[in-house]
Amino acid sequence: MITELFSFINERSGELLDKVLQHLLLTGVSTAAAILIGVPVGIWLTRQQRFKHVVMAVISILQTIPSLAMLAFLLPFFGIGALPALLALTLYALLPIVRNTITALEGVPADIIEATNALGFTSRQRLLKVELPLGLPVIVAGIRTAAVIGVGIATLAAFIGAGGLGDFIIRGLAVSNTRLILLGAVPAALLALLLDFVIHRIEQRMITRNTPVTRARPHKWAWKWLPAGAAVVLLVMLFGVNNRQPADTIRIGSKNFTEQFILGELMAQMLEAHTELQVERKFNLGSITICHQAMLNDELDIYPEYTGTGYRVILNRQQTLSPEQTYTLVKQDYRDQFNIEWLEPFGFDDTYAIAVRQSFADQHGISSISELSPLADDLTIGFASEFYERADGYPGFIQAYGFDFGNTAEMDLSLLYQAALNGDVDVVSGNSTDGRIPAFNLTVLHDDKGFFPPYYAAPLIRQEILNKYPEVAEVLSRLAGLIDEQQMQLLNYAVDQEGQSAYAVADSFLRNKNLK
Repeated sequence: MITELFSFINERSGELLDKVLQHLLLTGVSTAAAILIGVPVGIWLTRQQRFKHVVMAVISILQTIPSLAMLAFLLPFFGIGALPALLALTLYALLPIVRNTITALEGVPADIIEATNALGFTSRQRLLKVELPLGLPVIVAGIRTAAVIGVGIATLAAFIGAGGLGDFIIRGLAVSNTRLILLGAVPAALLALLLDFVIHRIEQRMITRNTPVTRARPHKWAWKWLPAGAAVVLLVMLFGVNNRQPADTIRIGSKNFTEQFILGELMAQMLEAHTELQVERKFNLGSITICHQAMLNDELDIYPEYTGTGYRVILNRQQTLSPEQTYTLVKQDYRDQFNIEWLEPFGFDDTYAIAVRQSFADQHGISSISELSPLADDLTIGFASEFYERADGYPGFIQAYGFDFGNTAEMDLSLLYQAALNGDVDVVSGNSTDGRIPAFNLTVLHDDKGFFPPYYAAPLIRQEILNKYPEVAEVLSRLAGLIDEQQMQLLNYAVDQEGQSAYAVADSFLRNKNLK
């Protein structure tokens, strides 16, 4: 077991180092930015007491906004990637820094203030030569708190393609891989402990230097680092953290579940094998809304989507059409409205699957969704959170079938099947091509009302990219019609149950098809 774990870490060591550096960059830059904003604001509030309660109330409210909600709010304005993550992390780091700055400056003994006044110090001299040096240990304690909190929150930045150790955690959740989850969670925890220790040592050194014997001696180094820090933050944010696309690079994205990773890898590896273009992978982007907005903002060039999802969620169409009609309609409307092209489908229909345990189906003699109606009041249905809000999701589903379930349970898609196996939920809304359905001995109930539209998977590509690199369409067309439902289920199973990486599964599939 231990040998396998070390082998796994060694296999991922290069990527792990990259993710740790990304995580450090997110935490370091956001904390530095918060220092540059928070310390001056704290100083100003000690001089402008009438504004203190209002400003602190606003900063405190920002702290109470859930991290994912903050990221979602920033997405429409700043797109995906590091910038919105840095802004969110900076906002979260403000409260402890501003509060500790105010506490530090207001905590300077009154007799020392009186002495500086008697000596004729100006307000600026008193601040720089006395108040800041004496209050710096308390300010650094606030920075310490902000940095440690930032390490934890930064893991959520992976939801919007900002990288960091959260990539491992989200990927591990998506494919039910505990080792991947630990590969992200354990280094993040160690990083938080390391930052806490280092900053604590700095804090202790400042406390030692500011003993009564030496406290009158100003430590210029203690505040002169602020302008240098400002310059570093600006340089990193301007040149080190940006979403500009390098020349001849195609950015391929995906949502945050196994099938999307595999489809993203298939397209990426095809382009790497058959063109001179560089490929940048931007996987784990969450829902269709995030991916679609990234396409509109020119932050993604290609990603795999499903015709039914685009039809219901993006185009807001409700009528159920045939697979061919649905594809034709989304192709035309996406082209006209968004300048985005649907290429030929991969060949499989990944519709929503309402599934139950085989033993449950046998016990009650049910094979279709409508047959759940007499039992529904006593049943619990589990689904991913997105399903609850989508036009083709739960609200429309219960309206179409005319019954509701006694209880609902929202959870990550990767946990649904295990919950069904354990009997924690009776019914699950999953995906028809998920390899865990047969692996967990579940049976898919027939959609006898025809509520769910066809969900044929196909590459979406910006028209600008097609015009600039026409060879991309030709290469990706070789994947058209190549994967049926059973084949996709096997590919998903290889990742979810056998623990293979999406890259390895895609590579093996392409080699078997003589495409690499």
